Amino acid sequence: MRTLAPYLTESGRGPWVSGVNRYQQVRPVHERQRYSTLIPIETIAMNCDRTRTTLDTAADWVVPPIRLGPVDAARPETVSLVERKLTALGVTTRPLVVDAADYHRYLDRARYQERWPEYFPTNLPEKSLEHYLAIQLLQPVQHDRFLDIAAGNSPLAEIVEGLVGCEAYAQDLIFSPGVHGRYVGGDACALPFEAGSISKAALTCSFEHFEGDADIRLFTELSRVLCGGGKVVVVPLYLNSYHAIQVDPRAYSEPLRVDSSCVVHLAPGWGNRHGRFYSPESLLERITLRFSTCFHFQLYRVVNTESLSPEIYVRWALLAERL
Repeated sequence: MRTLAPYLTESGRGPWVSGVNRYQQVRPVHERQRYSTLIPIETIAMNCDRTRTTLDTAADWVVPPIRLGPVDAARPETVSLVERKLTALGVTTRPLVVDAADYHRYLDRARYQERWPEYFPTNLPEKSLEHYLAIQLLQPVQHDRFLDIAAGNSPLAEIVEGLVGCEAYAQDLIFSPGVHGRYVGGDACALPFEAGSISKAALTCSFEHFEGDADIRLFTELSRVLCGGGKVVVVPLYLNSYHAIQVDPRAYSEPLRVDSSCVVHLAPGWGNRHGRFYSPESLLERITLRFSTCFHFQLYRVVNTESLSPEIYVRWALLAERL
């Protein structure tokens, strides 16, 4: 935990004082970053943990290390480093080879462009592959009860229902609270389903947006609603060599609390409020070891995506089976 002292203005006043310069030189304190950059002061303040209710001194704030630019977790060097760290921690990974012919058969059956032409038209290779991988890992069948968590406008629940004929739901905060046909509104960490009533669940490009301890609370809730042998898949699972939180300073208006142990990456224009990139150590600490008595976890390394599209960035997937 480091205080805000290195970030003070020459007058010694903190950035929370009205009237100070909106920008000032910030010297990142993390050992991996040696250069200086310009950071909006209000962004720093919004990513601090306040240790007291008053703001009289710089010691009232702690600031995680800050970098300017997105997390580059998909590059081969980072993936290889993550894999080596996982191996050193005793985590076994499996390769997940994409069958290109089978993937294109899935596209023909799902009919994205015909049925949902406005669904990520510039990023459809990535989004459709996430859905395909989720279905391949979960293997839903007709008697399943499927839940797409934090679905947003994703058609995955409708696709699964159409492909296998099972009962399928799409959950998100944007929907009205409760269950309304296929749509389930409210907090994913407090689902309106009975214990053991869901057999398959998916999080496609959504788990990273669970802020604070919400990722932990979500798996607590999944341990309740999934039946024995039920499965949940996270794809992509964003892994990085160090624990990072990516934020777009322009994408939020409410204060954003992040872990002081992470590195904050500011990515203006990204368009999202919060994106978590686990390190191998933080994944074990927060999820896989913490819930090892409830779930069997299998981590997959997605390979040969370049044969489908250079725009695809999914590299990891996590499958958890309820014990």
